[in-house]
Amino acid sequence: MEAHKKPNAQQPFGEIGGLVELTFFIISSFRQKILCFKVPNLAKRQDVIGYFKKPQRIMTDLKKEYKVKLLNAILVQNRLIDNSKYFDNITKEAFLNLGNYWIERIGKESFTLTQLKSITSDILTFWKESIGIDTELFWIELKKNNIDFERKDEINFALAKGRFRRVDIGIGARKDWAVIKDFDSIKQRFLIDEIEKISLIIEKDEKIRTEILKKCLRKKEIPQTQYLKFGECWAYMSNCKLWDKYFSKEEVEELDNIHRNFKSK
Repeated sequence: MEAHKKPNAQQPFGEIGGLVELTFFIISSFRQKILCFKVPNLAKRQDVIGYFKKPQRIMTDLKKEYKVKLLNAILVQNRLIDNSKYFDNITKEAFLNLGNYWIERIGKESFTLTQLKSITSDILTFWKESIGIDTELFWIELKKNNIDFERKDEINFALAKGRFRRVDIGIGARKDWAVIKDFDSIKQRFLIDEIEKISLIIEKDEKIRTEILKKCLRKKEIPQTQYLKFGECWAYMSNCKLWDKYFSKEEVEELDNIHRNFKSK
């Protein structure tokens, strides 16, 4: 995205902005009859009124288009969640309730374009901040339905930083990357080397989290500075079903006891 030029302090909007400010001053200071005289090439009063109402009509049309786009995105979400094999029933119910709540409100109430964009941000938060099969399917369906909401791709963040932004994002990648890396939507967005890099980042993430837990086992304690990280690693192992791969049943029980006996200092 190109950086915006910093406005002049004395002329906040520059030369063009000055004309805009002057126009609004005229609009607010004179009646429409006088405006007929001030605006060139517009002889009839009704033409002038239409001229100044045009931006409002455009904004109204934009709002209607945006509203339809948002409602269609929610319907896509509801269908996807309802048919998903990867969400548990509690999560499904939460998503569907949220979607239906907004469908009802948007259908009955009048929202400004800014408010609709805020609602969109809330609806899309999960889909922008996750990696997984359903996430890819969601954006694929939006594209098929010509719903052009901007995507914030967590895969780009991982490629740039060499890590995942949060543990839940890493969990999603660990669980589903083996499948979604072969999706056309992935191959179209990323080079072969980048796809392989994500696989390596997943392997590194798993190795680091495993070592943190093994270190706690060796020391028989959780370091004070590692308590939150311990919880993340526990969640990672549980959600990715990796306990049996790295730990015996006895070791898992010992880690659980270490956690229970942790005392903050």
